[in-house]
Amino acid sequence: MIDKVPLAMIPNSFLVIESLPISSSGKVDYSSLETSTVSTNHDQIEADNAGNSNLLHIIKKVCPSFRS
Repeated sequence: MIDKVPLAMIPNSFLVIESLPISSSGKVDYSSLETSTVSTNHDQIEADNAGNSNLLHIIKKVCPSFRS
């Protein structure tokens, strides 16, 4: 990815969420999303199979915050 886009465009971290908050009209509720709390406590991430191991290797290569 580094050879495709400027370094400034590569995120330092990713936020994984279970689901997006939905408004009563069925659209993403952006105001609720902005007020949700984000924990900066990162657990050690381990791969559970070979495919995930390859993916985790790529993610750690691209995203510094996932490196151990």
